[in-house]
Amino acid sequence: MEFIEIPLSSSNKFIHECYSNDSGFFQYNVSFLSDCLKERVNDLKSRSFKREQLVEYLLNFNAKYEVSNKTTANIKKLLDDKSVVVVGGQQAGLMTGPLYTIHKIITIIQLAREQEVKLGVPVVPVFWIAGEDHDFQEINHVYTYTDGALKKNTVPHKPVKKQMVSSMEIDKQELNKWIMSFLETFGETPHTKSLLDELQREASKSITYVDFFARLVQGLFSDEGLVLIDSGDYEVRKLESPFFTQLITQIDDLQQALQYTQQNILNKGFSLTIGEQSNNAHLFYELKGERVLLEWDEASQLYRDKQNLCSFTRDELLEVAINNPELLSNNVVTRPLMQEFLFPVLAFVGGPGEIAYWAELKQSFEVFDFKMPPIIPRHQLTILTRAIETDMLETELDIKRILEHGVNEYEECMFDTPENAAFQSELSNARREIEAIHSRLREAALDVDRGLQQVVLKNSAFIQTQLDFLEKSVDKSIMRQHETVFLKLKRIEAFLKPNNAFQERSWNVYYFLNLYGRDFVKQLAQLPFSFEATHKIIKL
Repeated sequence: MEFIEIPLSSSNKFIHECYSNDSGFFQYNVSFLSDCLKERVNDLKSRSFKREQLVEYLLNFNAKYEVSNKTTANIKKLLDDKSVVVVGGQQAGLMTGPLYTIHKIITIIQLAREQEVKLGVPVVPVFWIAGEDHDFQEINHVYTYTDGALKKNTVPHKPVKKQMVSSMEIDKQELNKWIMSFLETFGETPHTKSLLDELQREASKSITYVDFFARLVQGLFSDEGLVLIDSGDYEVRKLESPFFTQLITQIDDLQQALQYTQQNILNKGFSLTIGEQSNNAHLFYELKGERVLLEWDEASQLYRDKQNLCSFTRDELLEVAINNPELLSNNVVTRPLMQEFLFPVLAFVGGPGEIAYWAELKQSFEVFDFKMPPIIPRHQLTILTRAIETDMLETELDIKRILEHGVNEYEECMFDTPENAAFQSELSNARREIEAIHSRLREAALDVDRGLQQVVLKNSAFIQTQLDFLEKSVDKSIMRQHETVFLKLKRIEAFLKPNNAFQERSWNVYYFLNLYGRDFVKQLAQLPFSFEATHKIIKL
């Protein structure tokens, strides 16, 4: 396993802004990573955290997943007032979700490992499972490579209400059957049986989808000391209770800060990621097992949901935050703030979309006397198997160009021949001449009977359809002549730029674990990637 790093032109302007910091959207300039992280450590010295309660919670939560001694030791490091964390998170995706979740975890682990040495303070890698999310359709599937294309493979579970994924119980019998069919799509290898045994064993120990996700992640990164937290766990809400009260009492200030930053972003020519939030209270309330988003009605001075299923005065909601914090949960705006309240965050690791919405939050952090932590883009990796690399060599394709533009231009080259150019020219002439002739014919027919208008138009469309059929027949003939090349192009596209997006957005890690064994991820985590804004190509 080796890798190369290449620069790619990015369509996400905030990635560039994150590194240049010219816009003022971010607190720290991570283009000078060592300096900004040293500054951040010094800034955190003025903050205090409930370290004992946090450690107690993390020990209890992680113990459920039979974590390694290294994870337990990392949790206990947080008792040290000098200790800090590198944190990032994701939803509890099925089978760990798309590859970018694995890439994010690797980034968190590597940055924590590196900075503990450089800064001389304990640095703990923390992964924040967004178990409070209720959009199950976002995580209930993986893509598998079947019959030459990626196809969505969905677990047969249909929630009946907007329930947190942390509370969503698994149908173990259905999940086990699904796991078997999932692995079958990859084909049998020497690793398949052990993977199947492991997956079914972990599923049998899991109650919810978050449990299953957490067990798989801890299994893949057992040697790295990764610490997990589930934002949907009721026990963590007890730690969050004091900050819920701050969010409720300072909702007006939070709204003003958010709107100020969003307007600044619009003024500089960017679009908003979070969207307009004028009435949003940025908190969910759990009503009869379902999450409902609360809004703040300035006129009535009430917190209520859109359907008016529940409403609270400020004092009533404060009482909920103090006595029943398990009924509250964060949204996209308050989750980063809660993270900052709970942890001494050295750096936050995020993907392109996350960086875009964090850019809208700098003033929101300042409302609570926080500084937004340094935002580190996660590693963007593409795994290049030997078979795909061979296809690329034989078709003389350049991986940088594929990642930036896909394979369409290479497919078009197959049609760029003198013979096809001559045919297309004659076809264009024929379309014009036939239309001119048929136009005169239509006029003559309508002179006979104006009621024939629909008939003559239908006849004209039929003739053009026949020309389209001829064009498609010639295209198919060209594709048959270059069938081997087209098949290779389609295979390359499916592996490297599926659905015109990076591999990491569709492919799942278990395809590669089935090919190369469960040490694959451990080897990946040991590669010395830089934290520069480059794309990492892993050659196997």
